[in-house]
Amino acid sequence: MIDTADFIEALKVSPDAFIQANGEADWKDGWKISIQGRTLEDSEFLFDRLIGLMLNTKASFKFGTQRLIDANNPEQSTKLLTIYLPNGVDPKSYCELVRLNLIGYEGAKDILEKRSYTKYSEGIFYRNDRTSEGAYIPA
Repeated sequence: MIDTADFIEALKVSPDAFIQANGEADWKDGWKISIQGRTLEDSEFLFDRLIGLMLNTKASFKFGTQRLIDANNPEQSTKLLTIYLPNGVDPKSYCELVRLNLIGYEGAKDILEKRSYTKYSEGIFYRNDRTSEGAYIPA
């Protein structure tokens, strides 16, 4: 398992906007879930609550770093966690698993809905970013 303290430290010092972990499962279907938040404390909560689910389902994911948070881009800087769903996984079912694991999470309060995403519940959004031919569709 990944150590929480080490991971959060990496989020603090990374020169990149995201730290990505590629799971074993193929995610070419294009479904992804975006979970909103504002701080590294929110990231820590998300990490602690969801790392087991993501690893068990072999999902790829990326966490926003302090650099992303500091960017103050209303559309991007609150996307603290993106989960890329393995092929064949129903996005609404996975969103429900995420929601159940995030009971008590308050980091997404008052964050506006994201363009091109469908809201599942507070702070949890999903979308498909691929055409039927597999080409990327920007948000």
